[in-house]
Amino acid sequence: MPDGTDSGTDGGPPDREVLSRGRYDVDDAESLLGTVTAVIGDVLGEDPMRLEPPLASVAEWDALETLLTTQSDGTPAIDYVAFSYRGLEIFIYGDGEVFICAET
Repeated sequence: MPDGTDSGTDGGPPDREVLSRGRYDVDDAESLLGTVTAVIGDVLGEDPMRLEPPLASVAEWDALETLLTTQSDGTPAIDYVAFSYRGLEIFIYGDGEVFICAET
């Protein structure tokens, strides 16, 4: 498990304790929401489909998926987005890496 002390997606967000990580692939059938929900459910020890509040209500997932598409030169359109959920910080990087960290 990454220690969260490196910058970039190799080790997770800098200066954060990484609790878990996942990867979203725009070419895969699973949605970004599904990927993030599964990882958060694992961290919280809860059924991902029964998270309260529903993760679908805390972000605009279609917009986030659009941000994760690559530009014409093949580079990610964004570096990362981050938000808080139930005492966790969720980082979604442009390359599809998802990190769940302890909130600071």
